Amino acid sequence: MPKIAELPQGSWQFQGVSDDQLQPPKFWGEDQVTRFLAVAHKNSYLTINEHRSAIKQLNTCLTVYEAAADSYITHRTACDADEEDYTGFDVLFAFFMGAQKSLYASLCLIFSHQQAEATKTLRGAIETTLYAYHVARSPRALEIWLERPTAQHLRNDASAASARKARSAAGAEFSVPKILRELAVENSRLASKFGEKYEELIDAGGHYNLPALREQMSIRPSKKLTGRRLDFRLIGATESERNFALKELMTISGLVLRAFDLLFSQKWGPDISERISTFNRALR
Repeated sequence: MPKIAELPQGSWQFQGVSDDQLQPPKFWGEDQVTRFLAVAHKNSYLTINEHRSAIKQLNTCLTVYEAAADSYITHRTACDADEEDYTGFDVLFAFFMGAQKSLYASLCLIFSHQQAEATKTLRGAIETTLYAYHVARSPRALEIWLERPTAQHLRNDASAASARKARSAAGAEFSVPKILRELAVENSRLASKFGEKYEELIDAGGHYNLPALREQMSIRPSKKLTGRRLDFRLIGATESERNFALKELMTISGLVLRAFDLLFSQKWGPDISERISTFNRALR
């Protein structure tokens, strides 16, 4: 794999404000922005209080992610910075952390009862994972990924045509169906599960289509007005919707771990691989 700038070594972390910065605004809940955020905050409390079993299982999953990341960082820190065997894995580790960030974003959306929007970030986690697999298994893939022109190149009249062509080529190279076929050669069951979830997420809101619209909008006769009443839910979820979304989050989190274990099992050790297997078995 080609070398890129060395990634920071040593730790990964949550960043947030200190306790003395946590003063609620005086107008909290009195305008459109803070009223929405207040509802999201309360919904998160509800999710945690009423889905204790799922939260416990999700915490188990996230500790596996943390252990896997720390294990690779420990291995990497002990190696020569320019060791060729690790250079490519540094890039794959960035994909691993990127997929994990998408899962945390999904967690925030699901806990605050924005299930349809969470399908987009869950699909992002699947895509990032599959891109990592393709980069690891295809020698030219990383070069194509690194050389993909940005939108800035499209604004340059002199290079717009070639940039658009290169972007299309990169899109074709990192096509999800194509990578799933590649993964199926090595692990057909995992590829099948990823494919199923990817398509289900599209119907659930990953793309704005009829099933997603039906989940968020209702049209029924109005008792007071002539005609019909239209209700649209900006935020909120039923108990069954919360249960389903939490299960999807854990299932996809487990699939992502399984895929990265195919790539990292020799780098983060058998104890991590065993914890990944144990978590996925518990989901069945």
